[in-house]
Amino acid sequence: MKNLETKSNKVSLKEIARLSGVSIATVSRVINNTGRFSEETKHRVLNIVKKNNYRTNTLARSLRTKHSNSIGILVPDLTNDFFSKVVQEIEKNLFKVGYSTIICDTQRDPDMENYYLNTLEAKSIDALIVISGDHPFDSDSLTEKVPVLCIDRKPKNKDTIFISSNHKTGALIATQRLIDKGYFPVYVSPDHVSTSRASRISGFKHALELNSIQFTQSNSLELKAPNQESYDKTIEEFLQKNKDKRLGLFCLSDYIAAIAIRQIHKLNLKIPNEIGVIGFDDTKYASLLNPSLTTIHQDTSKIAELSAKTITKMISSPNTDVKKNIEVPVTLVARESA
Repeated sequence: MKNLETKSNKVSLKEIARLSGVSIATVSRVINNTGRFSEETKHRVLNIVKKNNYRTNTLARSLRTKHSNSIGILVPDLTNDFFSKVVQEIEKNLFKVGYSTIICDTQRDPDMENYYLNTLEAKSIDALIVISGDHPFDSDSLTEKVPVLCIDRKPKNKDTIFISSNHKTGALIATQRLIDKGYFPVYVSPDHVSTSRASRISGFKHALELNSIQFTQSNSLELKAPNQESYDKTIEEFLQKNKDKRLGLFCLSDYIAAIAIRQIHKLNLKIPNEIGVIGFDDTKYASLLNPSLTTIHQDTSKIAELSAKTITKMISSPNTDVKKNIEVPVTLVARESA
């Protein structure tokens, strides 16, 4: 069949319908993935669409249907393995149901976040997903009312959906393991503010309380400057200062745990005999470290699946009641480091 698209005249919806042997309304339903149609009809229409390089006019369609079929995603740091995995999984889930994503890396900069929010609103997104961040997200700050879902970032508005791992329980499990193995428990964390960090520290302190251990400054190591060189130095100094203790480090991320393990090796301390280390996230390199890292596993697939399912339901049925707070269970992955 001759390709119907030319430089001056692209194939029309009417022509796609004629070639497919169905109505224009059916073609529209297939392209927009709405309403009823058989699998056979879907394949026939999409084959004709593909063969003739048909492209929908997104702007015109959004003006007509009030939907752009796009969802904005704000993320604070795409170099973070956990964040990038969640974003990738969400994008995959949304693509399956006909939504495109616009991903914005704010780099934990409030000005960049505001700029991207304005940009996303200008693009008439159907919904917004906000992942982590340093302060509660205020959905009332948006000029257009669209569904908003927060992951690991408490919303300011009680009607906003909030999905997170059970960070507090994960931290409690990790800390209890260190205590049970006879270590002196210490949490190690960057000092930036986030919902997940606060929950993990709360879980750490709760474990100490359950074991009648008083929390003091010696039970915490805050990493002030956000760069690896300063982290190296701070961790090394702390280890030197506490050589008399059999430390058990609960690192609030696998990334911090990896830095800690390197400094422990540098001081010729033996893991897990002289010092224990537990991370959080169960990222791809946790099992590759030497020794392999005991860590708390976050179910990124479940988080992404729930996020995509909830946000699309909010778009298609705005008046439907959905659960406002969803907590995803975590599990301990026991390896060699503790």
